[in-house]
Amino acid sequence: PTLFIISDNVAPYCYERLANEAGIDADILTAVADKMGYKVRFVDVKASQLIDTILWSPNYIGAGSLAIREILNKDGEKDVVFSDSYATDKLVLVTPRGSDISNADSLSGKSVAVLSDSKAIDYVADKNGTTSQYETVNYAMDAVNRGEKDCAIVDYASAKALTYGYGNALEIKDVLTDAPVSELGFMFSASAENLMKEFNKALAAVKSEGTIEEIQKYYADNNYNPDTPSFFDDTDNSFWGKIWDRIERCFLENDRWELYFDGLNNTLKITVVALLIGLVIGVLLASAVSLNAQTGKLRIIAALCKGYITIIRGTPVMIQLLIIYYVVFASSSLNAVLVASIAFGINSGAYIAEIVRSGMNSVNKGQTEAARCLGLNNGQAMKSVVVPQAIRNIMPALGNESIALLKETSIAGFIGVVDLTRAGDIIRGQTYDALVPLIAVALIYLVIVLILQYVVKRMERRLNNAY
Repeated sequence: PTLFIISDNVAPYCYERLANEAGIDADILTAVADKMGYKVRFVDVKASQLIDTILWSPNYIGAGSLAIREILNKDGEKDVVFSDSYATDKLVLVTPRGSDISNADSLSGKSVAVLSDSKAIDYVADKNGTTSQYETVNYAMDAVNRGEKDCAIVDYASAKALTYGYGNALEIKDVLTDAPVSELGFMFSASAENLMKEFNKALAAVKSEGTIEEIQKYYADNNYNPDTPSFFDDTDNSFWGKIWDRIERCFLENDRWELYFDGLNNTLKITVVALLIGLVIGVLLASAVSLNAQTGKLRIIAALCKGYITIIRGTPVMIQLLIIYYVVFASSSLNAVLVASIAFGINSGAYIAEIVRSGMNSVNKGQTEAARCLGLNNGQAMKSVVVPQAIRNIMPALGNESIALLKETSIAGFIGVVDLTRAGDIIRGQTYDALVPLIAVALIYLVIVLILQYVVKRMERRLNNAY
């Protein structure tokens, strides 16, 4: 089972570092989920969408320095509830550097940025200041940085983490020891009562083991710097260590190499079948057009062949693929890999037809005349004399067509085929790492192309030696 952890990417509680989730809440949730036997998946959502997202599924949990409080819907009922507390939140005063606001006694007549539903709202009112409420700490700090508000009152850890991003523009002036303290917890759907009970039990166990205290101390010792790796990150943070970590995540973790293998298997199947179909179609089309040019026969068939070649070569292969899948075979139960093979074979046939036709034209007409003198008819002469010699002439062009066909199959993912390219894209979405999986896919294609080039050259050499 999986717990989906949603937050607004708030440092130092939940933030992304090197495609991995880090932060106080993220690490605590990882420890609790491990105790429960769950996997975790982190999802970044806007603060305003937090509750709606949690209500989509009972396995969604809200995180990111959430103060435990009662939240009622318009009918006065609870849609969401909170777990047991795992920490307390002490408030601090943040001002522009050099501001004359030094402590809570300086708040009189000042405009203060606070979080919505924060206990700081009443606190500022008691100090004769005015408040403006914001959804996230980021928005509150931005308002101060832009000069829209005189200062902000937010939790200490967030203030420490975010002041890094503002350089020397903002500073923490005072820890408000007389301000009310908030208890922090995690948000659940009210319908997920059993899950929350199980969660609270695991949370208590993790807390009693001292893991939560260790996590909090770890981030505090790093001054809540948002570049701090996860508490559970035991990877080598050197350059090569990071590279290996990304390779391991994109290939070995969850046996993702199998997805590359399956994608490569589908790519090769489509390429081979499509090439065979293309060769059959291409030879037939080229033969009909060439016979018509030489004898004037098969005019209607030759005209249809020319029309086919014009249409196929004049329209994008992706459009052809979509038409064949969603229109021609819309009601068919054929496997998507087979449909893709047919579509690419039909496309390749038009190009191979022109290649074969040019090869036939390169054969001296005297060869055909000699064959006729020996008693062969047009079809026999084409089959036994012209085509074998044409194959030798067109081998380099056929090799190029097979390479182009291999790379064209990379769009098969548009009809749901998990080919090599689609496999790389799936892994990119799973790991949030685009570089490694896409470079890996490109290298695999390159290796296959090099092998094809080698095979074609060997065939060319043998055919040249045969004459």
